[in-house]
Amino acid sequence: MKKILLALSLGASLFAGSIEVNEPYVKITPPNAKNSAIFMKIKNNSNEDVKLIDAKCDFAQSTEIHTHIHEDGMMKMIRIQDATIPANSSLELKPKSYHVMLMGIKNSVKEDTKLNLELSFSNGEKLKLKDIPAKAVVPMHH
Repeated sequence: MKKILLALSLGASLFAGSIEVNEPYVKITPPNAKNSAIFMKIKNNSNEDVKLIDAKCDFAQSTEIHTHIHEDGMMKMIRIQDATIPANSSLELKPKSYHVMLMGIKNSVKEDTKLNLELSFSNGEKLKLKDIPAKAVVPMHH
């Protein structure tokens, strides 16, 4: 039984009922950075739209759901109450788009950093992601 549990915990995706999370990672930060972000792909395997409504991470003082918008010719990051994952579809949390924002991080995020994250959804499901790896994020150019 222990081997089966270990294999499940090391898998590339996590399931909670109808929600599946793939390829989560936290952005590596420069020394003394105060914030970072977590990115992932969230798949909704149900026939109803589901919203990501909350995220909790003990690595930061606060954890928020954010996105970017164009306003007055500028790209601007804003906090949002939720992010919709359409029925039988997916939502990618990625740079310059939806993401989980970590504000007031306790330490710089380095290559060997591993974080835990709990996600809450509008259908009552919760997912606990353990040992999310850190990864460098290459800036995107338009």
